[in-house]
Amino acid sequence: MIKSKQHLLQTHNHTRNDPFFWLHTKSKRTMNLMKDINLQTKQSLCDQTDLQQILINEIKNRIFEDDKTIISKYYQYYYYTEIKKNNNYSKYYILKNKSSKPYCYLNLEKMSKKHPQFIVGPIYVSYDETFVIYSIDYKGDLKYTLYMKSLFSNKHTQLLDYKISNDYVIHPNNQSLYFKQII
Repeated sequence: MIKSKQHLLQTHNHTRNDPFFWLHTKSKRTMNLMKDINLQTKQSLCDQTDLQQILINEIKNRIFEDDKTIISKYYQYYYYTEIKKNNNYSKYYILKNKSSKPYCYLNLEKMSKKHPQFIVGPIYVSYDETFVIYSIDYKGDLKYTLYMKSLFSNKHTQLLDYKISNDYVIHPNNQSLYFKQII
């Protein structure tokens, strides 16, 4: 049985209790507990492996492995994303006009190859369409590193020396950024 432990979280003048917050930690105790639970689940469902495989195949058959969003205009440029079969992450494209050659401004599949854990936060294009901000969680601890990248170059710049939540936004003046630091 998993034990609950009071943990108060306060956001926007609202306090709530998350009794299982400790499960977010990567402590040895937590990891061993997860392994034990997974083993118990596997043992209790061992006579259902055929059904599990049928369900897995059915779900996989409903997933589009190659997918491309519709091209949509933001202000002056057009954007779309695309994911290919056997990839885990999308590529983000920009077009100067609908008939121009697409430019890949963010290749998450390529970026993820260097990291065993790679969780992508929101991706925002600036209002003046000169840069994009995005965040990556490299440990699975919900602590994100914030980056900025010019839309038409390959230079990625880490913006902060500390971790933030995945809740951030660009101000319409393109000079300010709002975010929540994780302590």
